[in-house]
Amino acid sequence: MANQSSIETKTKIIKSARKHFIQYGFDGARMQAIADDAKVNKALLHYYFRDKQLLYQEVFEFAMVQLKSGFTIFNDSQLTIQEKFHKFSKFCFQLYQNQADIMIFLVCEIQRSPDMIPNFVMQGMNIKETDLAKQIQSGMNLGLIKKVDIHEILVTIVGLCLFPIMSYDFNTRLLGFPVGEYPLVLEAYYEKLPDKIMNFIKL
Repeated sequence: MANQSSIETKTKIIKSARKHFIQYGFDGARMQAIADDAKVNKALLHYYFRDKQLLYQEVFEFAMVQLKSGFTIFNDSQLTIQEKFHKFSKFCFQLYQNQADIMIFLVCEIQRSPDMIPNFVMQGMNIKETDLAKQIQSGMNLGLIKKVDIHEILVTIVGLCLFPIMSYDFNTRLLGFPVGEYPLVLEAYYEKLPDKIMNFIKL
């Protein structure tokens, strides 16, 4: 029972920490505010996480796991290029629906201080080494895909897939997309995106 209680307490702390780090970043988040939100005293918080850096790392790793789960699609050798795009587009829309704040958090924190990110967290994120990249290169060699710099194609794919999630405030506040209609706009966008990408890369 005590062990179960310990797990539940740690889970509450991590959940609160995610909310505060994602909203305020490393510099803006406060351990006392996280403790208050988790309804634990600060001493107990430090019992589980002796400092802010350790707690932050836990949150960052959680966020990376969510993104990396989508990137495994690019390594599924059983899928065609177009099937990969369809699956990844669905993943991105689900990410937007459920955890868009995680993507914003990741981008902001990587830009803010990349040295704080443990190297092992980034493993498996090199899109140039994925099965998708090999398929695209093979398609180029066979004359089925435009012969351009593969980095250009990969940057375009990732940008088209992830930018709409990260640019919510930009699109709604500066470009005038209606807030209430934005989910429907993105749903239609991601439904059509795989075909748009294929049209972009094919001869």
